[in-house]
Amino acid sequence: MIQILNISENNLIDNEMKSLKSKKNLTIFLAIGIIFLILAPIVGEMTETIRILNEKDKLVDQESEISFRDVDSYNVNIKENQKITIKFSVYAQNVTASLKIFGKGLFDSEYNKNDTFGPPNVSGRYFLISRPTWSGDPSWSGYTQTVVSCVQDDFYYIEFMGDGDLGNTIWNEPGEYVIFVYGSNSYNMSTEVFYNIEIYKDGPSAVIRKVFSSIGWVILIVAGLVILNNSIKKFRSE
Repeated sequence: MIQILNISENNLIDNEMKSLKSKKNLTIFLAIGIIFLILAPIVGEMTETIRILNEKDKLVDQESEISFRDVDSYNVNIKENQKITIKFSVYAQNVTASLKIFGKGLFDSEYNKNDTFGPPNVSGRYFLISRPTWSGDPSWSGYTQTVVSCVQDDFYYIEFMGDGDLGNTIWNEPGEYVIFVYGSNSYNMSTEVFYNIEIYKDGPSAVIRKVFSSIGWVILIVAGLVILNNSIKKFRSE
């Protein structure tokens, strides 16, 4: 009789331990699901844009105003519904640096000509430009141009999707493009042109948000079904 009671007590203790362990695992499972839901917008925000270039005090010779062979060029690829963002600035006296964007075919054609009909004389694609304000970066207003020039202490925020029109509209045209910079120095004793450029492209934020949110909700739904199943089993056993 005593032995039977001891066995029953041991079984009861084992069941309680299993129940506590199950509750602990379920709590951890729920916590993981909630963490995924919390991280979804945070990680999405962090991957909104990806910096692909960061050049400070970059030097280009003023001969770049004459020949495409002397410009600084940066190749970019734009996909469907993707946008390239550029931060372009000059913080040097006597310096004027200009930025244009060509389709890769046009740029290669002008480069191979190797003539003196330089970068200032060939029109490029439209992009949206704006300046930062105290209220945000970029400013709330902007306009489109095919060239932007920074003089001394200028800063411009540029958005490019492929092309646009004269006004304030840009649109997406997937393809290969070349961002290039040329410039001049008004000081007679110097031919150096210093500028700063950062290039960003749209990141996978939307996909990451969706994946993290989906994982979080799946975990919570599974945990909810487990809790419901345990409740039904407990109700039936009583």
